[in-house]
Formats: sequence, C-alpha cells, structure tokens
Amino acid sequence: MLLKKYSFGLQSILNLRNIEEKESMFALASAQKRLQEEKDALEELKNQKYQVERVSKNKMTIQDLRAIDVYKRHLSEQIVNKEMDVKAAKENLRKTKEKLLKAHKEKKIMETLKEKDYEVHKENERKEEERQIDEFNTSRDKRR
Repeated sequence: MLLKKYSFGLQSILNLRNIEEKESMFALASAQKRLQEEKDALEELKNQKYQVERVSKNKMTIQDLRAIDVYKRHLSEQIVNKEMDVKAAKENLRKTKEKLLKAHKEKKIMETLKEKDYEVHKENERKEEERQIDEFNTSRDKRR
C-alpha cells in the first residue's frame, strides 16, 4: 500500500508567480519612495520661493531686486518642472500598483489550481486505498 507523494505539475509556474509578486512589491515600495522624494523636493522649492519673496519685501537696491526677480522666475520654472515630476511619479505609482494587483491575482489563480489539484490527488489516493483494501478483503475471503 504505497501511496504516491504529491507533486504539483505547475509548481515552477507558481514559483515564478511568487517571484513576480515579490518584485512588484519592491517596485511599489520604490515608486512610493520616489513620489515622496519628488513631493519633498517640490515643497523645498516652494519654501525657497516663499523665503525669497519675504526677503524681497525688505528695502533693497534695484540690482538686488532684479537679481531676486530673476531667481524667483528660476524657482518658478523649477517648481513647474518639479510638479510635472510629481505627476509622473504618481502615474508611475498607479501603474506599479496595477502591476502588483495583476501579479497577486495571477499568483492566487495558481494557488487555487494547486489546491484543487491537491484535492484531486487526495481523492485519488483515497480511492486507491479503498481499492487496495477491497482487494485485500477479497483475497482473504477467497483463502477461507
């Protein structure tokens, strides 16, 4: 009465799905970090512009005011660029979340297949065991 050891025929695919899900999790963490860094950089630029505007309200020479005006315009351009970077980082985060969700679903599908396959295996083992017991009982009854 030797029963077969269970082996899932698609285990390599399930392993691949696990790896893909983990990679997607790391990518998501990286995308979240990048978005936060972009937001922090944007906030820093806005703070710099605010500080420059506060300083420009003090009495200054025309040359100083011109220099400050040039710097404020430069900061404004950097802020616009950084806002685009933040928007791109948000989009990247959205796509990364979608990829993780897809990877998770694909892994779940494989896990469900494995569970169903294992249940079929257990049922087949049970039937085989019953068959062997019936054979044993039949052969024992014949010997009497």
